[in-house]
Amino acid sequence: MYINFAGFKDIDIEGCPDFSNCFFLLGESPERIKIFFTDELVLFFENNTYYHIECNGNSLLLLRKERLASIKEIKKLLDYGTRLEKIISSIEYDEIMLKSPKIKS
Repeated sequence: MYINFAGFKDIDIEGCPDFSNCFFLLGESPERIKIFFTDELVLFFENNTYYHIECNGNSLLLLRKERLASIKEIKKLLDYGTRLEKIISSIEYDEIMLKSPKIKS
């Protein structure tokens, strides 16, 4: 991947080679990122339309193309974001994410 030439290191999710080949993960805390990507979250990303996603720790930015989106595209993005939020909300992470996440019942 060309981004590796720029000095960035991709974070691979162990046991998920297909996911790791399709998605480039980058962040300041690789171990926390690996904990965040549960099996359920990995499956969600593998089985849905690919979006560019960035996170600052509090908010997510999702985009597909660098242009104004059509109404149809906005509806798809809203559906995607809603489903992603449900998955992320169903996982309990401790405050500093040192332990494995637990699915809320």
